[in-house]
Amino acid sequence: REIPGMFEGSIVKLLIKLALPIAAGMFFQMIYNVVDAVFISLIDKSDPSYFGATGIVFPIVFLAIAVSNGLSVGTSSMVARAIGENNHDVLEKTAESGMIISAILSLVFLVGTYVFDDNLINLLGATGDYAVHGKEYLQYIVPGVVVMFIGNILFGVLQGEGLMKYMMWGMIIGTVGNIILDPIFIFLLDMKVRGAALATVIAQVGSVLFVVTLF
Repeated sequence: REIPGMFEGSIVKLLIKLALPIAAGMFFQMIYNVVDAVFISLIDKSDPSYFGATGIVFPIVFLAIAVSNGLSVGTSSMVARAIGENNHDVLEKTAESGMIISAILSLVFLVGTYVFDDNLINLLGATGDYAVHGKEYLQYIVPGVVVMFIGNILFGVLQGEGLMKYMMWGMIIGTVGNIILDPIFIFLLDMKVRGAALATVIAQVGSVLFVVTLF
């Protein structure tokens, strides 16, 4: 598929049409990060280890984010060029290859994290309560890596097709879902940092399921 006017009309108008939805999606993503940090900081105002622990293990999460975003950009580029060339074979192979690569990398992250979680926590310099809460958060957030990899491949396809508004709605669904679920899992169910991680994973699942329906 392609958006109307992709190959005709003003380039400036097309760029604005493509940029505004993703800018709105990124704005909601920023709000998610701020709200998530606020909820975690409210778990116990006298104990900084809850908030600090999530920051300590974030490099592991960020590594997964960086790799999945790289796959998304690569997928988007391949899809956009295939559409420009009207090459449907490349389109199908791109999505298929992206899913296979995502599955392999997700498995590596899952197995590596659960097998070496204690070593990773120690390597990052966490001790005491920081290590305890860091491990709890890491164990609950890692399943979201699978969802993130798959979701970013699908987002990459949409981006390559110029369907930015669907990316925007996917990001908004994930953000709003996380904001709603955070207080439920963190405070109501008393899961603390585990609840923050679980809320993020469930919200990501909702976002990806929305995108899956488009396919």
